[in-house]
Amino acid sequence: MHTPATAAVDRDIKDVLNLGHWSNFAQKHHFMRRFDGQSPLQAYAAACDWIRSNALKYAQAAVVEQGGRYLPELGSAVHALEDSFSAGHVERVHMTDSWPGTITDVEVYDDSNQETHSDHDERWMSNGKFTMLGRNAVNAVKALFKVIFDEVLNARSLKRTRVTGLTGWSGFQSSWLAIDTTQLSAGGAHKIDLIDKFVGRWSTDESGLATAMYTELGQRTHMVRRLIERLDEHHNTDADDVVEIYVNRLRQADARPVRAAVATNKKLIDLMVKVLDEGYTTDGEYECIGYLRGISAR
Repeated sequence: MHTPATAAVDRDIKDVLNLGHWSNFAQKHHFMRRFDGQSPLQAYAAACDWIRSNALKYAQAAVVEQGGRYLPELGSAVHALEDSFSAGHVERVHMTDSWPGTITDVEVYDDSNQETHSDHDERWMSNGKFTMLGRNAVNAVKALFKVIFDEVLNARSLKRTRVTGLTGWSGFQSSWLAIDTTQLSAGGAHKIDLIDKFVGRWSTDESGLATAMYTELGQRTHMVRRLIERLDEHHNTDADDVVEIYVNRLRQADARPVRAAVATNKKLIDLMVKVLDEGYTTDGEYECIGYLRGISAR
């Protein structure tokens, strides 16, 4: 039997068969950025409109009792909304049990993202129970259903056979897809901006870049990892010095929140160890390697 749940899963299958996962046209289906330089804010707007327009199509069909024919549209809306609760797709900050957090970035399905993409998608559940992330995602879907069916019921009560909009959409978006426009506008390009800011033609302000990584990226350790990957690839001779300064900043007493986030990101720790251990390794770098391995093992 076709249900909203199976229709949501079908969206992924369709975009495998039509190669949408690797194409610009389908990135909004999964609340992600296109590959052509689309900004995080543009990607956010496109994904929200995709959710809204598909939810509206279903409501228009449901009001004349044809909703079953439009389950694929409902599934597409649900799938994109659910993807907005995965760190492989969207970065949310300040999430609590009563607040779904604020969106600060929309990700790109690039090589580094693909490496950990499925890991993020599995964080809805832990020991057979929903995590806070999973609960928020489920509640967001319920809230979207309420917007749709409130519209349908209102139209039927007024004996209308046409739905032209979703009255509750604006409130839904501001609650479940809230954004910080100051961060979202820079978003995924932020890690590149930081490198450009501190890497000059002849030299690199290693201390400035390491400090910016700590202060500006904070607990967003997936962004720290991608910045270090880019630095290692394009500015390899500076990478180990930047990482050493960054690790020593983590060791300070006031760094506990950021240090705790880094300790849970094994791939970031492995990358920093690799960068520090390549080539000639100083005593200070060996000390940082030992420290990283120590916090990872706790």
